[in-house]
Amino acid sequence: MKPAILIVAAALFSTSVRAQTCAELTDLGTLIGGAAHVEARAMSADGSVIVGVTTFPTNPVPVAFRWTTAGGMQDIGAFALGGSEANGVSADGSVVVGSSPVDFGRNHAFRWSAAGGMQDLGIPVGGRESHANGVSADGNVVVVTSPAGQGVPDLSL
Repeated sequence: MKPAILIVAAALFSTSVRAQTCAELTDLGTLIGGAAHVEARAMSADGSVIVGVTTFPTNPVPVAFRWTTAGGMQDIGAFALGGSEANGVSADGSVVVGSSPVDFGRNHAFRWSAAGGMQDLGIPVGGRESHANGVSADGNVVVVTSPAGQGVPDLSL
């Protein structure tokens, strides 16, 4: 029952929140410039790191973020065309995975860390783009889906 309340609160206020206890929520805030929409998508094992996507009122291009209790919301970057989405985070919060466009109509999966920045994971043979949707607890294994061409089954790695 409590997760439904969290989802409703996030939808009503167009911001994301973190549940600290059953009775308390923390506003994740926004990046500098405010936000039209903030969507939390994954959380570290202890809840101290949350990742997701946000957009600005003047620009609908999505921006991947990493939020920490100590530092607040941080833009983790994008590939050359701009725009990115964070979809998963490792258990300790040090590795973030998601996708970002590399050319018009094609995204590439990425793996991000503070030490290595955003690394392009490319696309598998037979795929036309890729999206990272999850990551192992230690951050070393990334779940990637890749839509294939017309009439060809999608790939999951």
